[in-house]
Amino acid sequence: DAEDEDAEDEDAEDEDAGSAPYLCEGQIRLLLESIGERPSDATFRMLVGGIDSDRDGRVTLEEFLSAADLILGRSPARVVLVVG
Repeated sequence: DAEDEDAEDEDAEDEDAGSAPYLCEGQIRLLLESIGERPSDATFRMLVGGIDSDRDGRVTLEEFLSAADLILGRSPARVVLVVG
């Protein structure tokens, strides 16, 4: 029933509301594709494995920024994203 589905969606949103923002693997793949990168599945798994430090299948903003700092040679990734 549609009402039950709406209630389940709201419950899921409430559970996520207290957690840190994150990207799942599908979102990371879309992000890469949007900038013209299409890594092989093996390369993608290696990339995500190197970023997802707690191995929970989610890349938090902090994990993303830490990886970006390494890739950018310690350039201020946090400033680049904010000013961008």
